[in-house]
Amino acid sequence: MGMPQISRAWTPDEVRTLPDDGRRYEVVAGELLVTPAPSFQHQEAVFRLVVALRGYAERTGVGLRAAGPTSAACCSRSRSCPPRVPGPTAP
Repeated sequence: MGMPQISRAWTPDEVRTLPDDGRRYEVVAGELLVTPAPSFQHQEAVFRLVVALRGYAERTGVGLRAAGPTSAACCSRSRSCPPRVPGPTAP
């Protein structure tokens, strides 16, 4: 017989107090998710993709995109980085 797991709900404010140690901390429905920092190869691929997308967005006027983690509080119990965050559009 195992011991019951004691769980608690994390809040976005608690996550903001965690150390900046290179790991990615997210709260989804009160659960703390921790992932390692991305590798150099991953970051290089992201950089190349952002350069290509930014050039396309500027040429066509379809909008702007940002690279890198973007902290977004979607509701009071979640703090995560959604795939797209609405932002300003190109003039």
